[in-house]
Amino acid sequence: RLGGEKDIIDSYLAAEVGMIGLVIAAYGVHAAMRLRTEEESHRAEEILATGVTRLRWATSHLAVAVAGTIVLAVVAGVAAGGARAIDTGSFSDLLDVLAGTLAQLPAVWFVIAIVVAAYGLGSGFALIGWIALVTFVLLGEFGAIFELPESVVDLSPFAHIPKLPGSPFTVVPLLVLLGLAVVFTTVGFAVFRNRDLA
Repeated sequence: RLGGEKDIIDSYLAAEVGMIGLVIAAYGVHAAMRLRTEEESHRAEEILATGVTRLRWATSHLAVAVAGTIVLAVVAGVAAGGARAIDTGSFSDLLDVLAGTLAQLPAVWFVIAIVVAAYGLGSGFALIGWIALVTFVLLGEFGAIFELPESVVDLSPFAHIPKLPGSPFTVVPLLVLLGLAVVFTTVGFAVFRNRDLA
């Protein structure tokens, strides 16, 4: 009645989109961890003995992880946004929610890049990806409750994602996260090329 219904619903949807981002990140970590599984089961060694380069082999696994996160973000965005658009009768609501789920991807890819960078050091280090994701979840969900300093909460890449729908869209944090993801992935691949397999 006071004209705040849209803001309340947008805040709720933005919170739900944030949770969707964390679920997508969990898929991304799981998919990227396939590198570790393949190496420790010695299937990687068999494939690499055929003339497939390490970089090509690792990139194929990374491509599956990244593509999977894109598909999940689109499906979740269309489903949630479609439900909202049916309720309001406005197609723009679907696009707003879809934009929110897609905006989660740079943070998701940064988490995947952590897995790749850690895996580059050794297959056992890839577990750092799960540790990082759990840490980011805890910071996001409990940082405010425990009144942690903002500088600590901001260690989570998800703290820098625009809260869509409802908040202004800012591209700079997304570009920074993308840049960091590229750097971590490049370092991980470079180290992996020069280490022994497990």
